[in-house]
Amino acid sequence: MVIIMILRILAIAMLPAALLLAVMSRKNFSRYKEDGIFSGAVVRIRRLLSGGSLYSEAQLERVTEDYAFKLFRTAGLVVSAVIILFLILSWNLSNGQSDNVVERPLSGEPPIEVDISTGDQGEKNLLLEVYPREYTEEEFSALADRAAEYATSVMSGGSPDLMQVTEDLTLVTSDESGTLSLRWNSSRPDVVGATGRVYGVPGDGGSEDYAESPMGVDVTLELTISDGVHEKEVSIPIRVIPETEAMDEERKLKYALEEYERLDRTGESVKIPEEMDGYRLRVNRESSVKKQIILFSILTITAGAYIYHKLNELKERKGKRQEALRRQFYSFVSRLSLLIGAGINVREAMRLASGGADELAGEVRFTLNQIDAGLSEEKAYLGMSGRIGIPEYTRLMTMISQNINHGNSRLLMLMDQEVKNAMNMKREHMRKKGETASEKLLIPTALLLVIVIGVIMIPALKTAM
Repeated sequence: MVIIMILRILAIAMLPAALLLAVMSRKNFSRYKEDGIFSGAVVRIRRLLSGGSLYSEAQLERVTEDYAFKLFRTAGLVVSAVIILFLILSWNLSNGQSDNVVERPLSGEPPIEVDISTGDQGEKNLLLEVYPREYTEEEFSALADRAAEYATSVMSGGSPDLMQVTEDLTLVTSDESGTLSLRWNSSRPDVVGATGRVYGVPGDGGSEDYAESPMGVDVTLELTISDGVHEKEVSIPIRVIPETEAMDEERKLKYALEEYERLDRTGESVKIPEEMDGYRLRVNRESSVKKQIILFSILTITAGAYIYHKLNELKERKGKRQEALRRQFYSFVSRLSLLIGAGINVREAMRLASGGADELAGEVRFTLNQIDAGLSEEKAYLGMSGRIGIPEYTRLMTMISQNINHGNSRLLMLMDQEVKNAMNMKREHMRKKGETASEKLLIPTALLLVIVIGVIMIPALKTAM
């Protein structure tokens, strides 16, 4: 119960923050997006967006703010819904069963164990067995005497005989066939309970009779044999002699609870008293606690998975774009080297070398438009390398921007070396892709191997057995 209360307090504490995100306005988001609580996430989103698509600085700022605002607002709605759903379901789970009411198992099923805590803070837990509802059979007269003999023969338990009782008695609740029910009552419940528990034994100061009779205390157990319609009572005398140890309070409380549970087993449920012998009792709903912890975990993971999925989409888009740019690098640098060697200036060579309408062509067109708008070639090429974010392009654009004012002779020599490097990188890239493909092909091969081994080994094992 304490764990559930902690989870509920945590959920209630998180709800206002989630609702604030859900109703957040764009104006308030813009105010805190750079230096406030959103700054770290906004920077990451901007980095992912810039790597996944081609944007100018103004476009990137606008798209980043729009995406981040929608993501946080949607996340706030999702988290708020998750928290509210958890609180509703948690409340229903907790109130699905009345406090201190335990449903009995069906007839014929074994008794169930109920965890009882003593005190508001659960100072100590006791396990109580709750027995099933007892249904009677039709036969009675012929079996009653036999049932009494059976009950008397097994009741002594670990004691030498019924006139020297030192340990708990074994009081059965049905005959050997299970058709008759047996109920017990004690003439001295402070010495022997109706369940056979010996807890008021002489020697612990709890029996005045012991002072008068040092040989023990005489007790009469009344056995009622019933089939639900007829009843027969049998008196069984016993004597309880001194025990070496006094019974502790926990054992007495458990015996008292068992006696209370035994008194009425005809109902569908048993209500545990809220207080007994000075202890406050409460049934621990362990299964409900586990369900609510699992529910809270599932809902929390769901909310986190949504946010992770949205950010992972940006990451995958960036990865696909950079993969495409890497594949185009060798052809781009090769054509660029040939065009510059043919005497074409760098700007025109960049335009011709970029080719069609793919990712690289878009980057080049964007860069040339910046140059036409008045940006220097050096800054434009460096800006292109920064947007792409791939070491190969960074090295190439840095080399071009540094040598653009020194003529083509030195640039051609550097470009030839860059072409060779690009060829080596392309080979390495193709080798890695081949290795990856080979590893994937091993999976069906391994599965076939397992199947073949199974086909051979299973018949052989069956034959050996």
